[in-house]
Amino acid sequence: MSSLLTLNMFPVSKRSNIPNISPFCVKIETCLRILNIPYDIFFIKKAPRYCAPKGKLPFIDIDGQRLGDSEIILKYLAEKKGLNIDKNFSEKEMAAIIAYKKMLDEHVSFIMSYYRWGSNRYWKALKKFYFPALSAPIRFLWGGYMRYHANKYYYAQGISRHSESEIDAFFDECLFSLSQLLGEKDYFFDNTPSSLDAAAFGFLCNIYRFRITKHLTEIGEKYPNLKAHSERMMTRYFPERG
Repeated sequence: MSSLLTLNMFPVSKRSNIPNISPFCVKIETCLRILNIPYDIFFIKKAPRYCAPKGKLPFIDIDGQRLGDSEIILKYLAEKKGLNIDKNFSEKEMAAIIAYKKMLDEHVSFIMSYYRWGSNRYWKALKKFYFPALSAPIRFLWGGYMRYHANKYYYAQGISRHSESEIDAFFDECLFSLSQLLGEKDYFFDNTPSSLDAAAFGFLCNIYRFRITKHLTEIGEKYPNLKAHSERMMTRYFPERG
């Protein structure tokens, strides 16, 4: 079967135990796999602002055009291709799906990003992770340049105006909320995975398996049902990652 689209996202090592370090890239790829949509992958190795339609990853090439933003991509697939991952859910369920995805996209994402780029807590290890091919002096200069702009963004958004203990409390509250919604179910809405399952998996696999930001993993360990959900999604949709 020929591919319907090309998914453009951050590079990922074949040895990695997560599909991608970007939760949003994981979200879209998981949706494609849930929907059994054939796709090709292209790894973007330059700054997204030079090629992505919204300056961020992921984006897709489809029908002779480029679409950015994970929610816009899902909307296009639903409206133009009849491939709607959430087609079987009620309006009440959709309200919850939308609200929880917004929590992940607009709050949890900034917390995780802050600890990767803004905080001093893990920067030494992350600098080597992000720029393994660069010599130490170049890594210091380039990493510092990118980090400077990231910190301006975190301050404008507001997350870095809080203490790290306050940020951790916000993070814990979000995981608690997700955990309560999931309960003992396999997926957030019984036996059918939704776009919320895909979105949550993007974050959860990074929380539980990307162990450089170890204290976020430790907070996540308080919620074994979320960890089980992450491993369930990994086993079903990304068995090659183990």
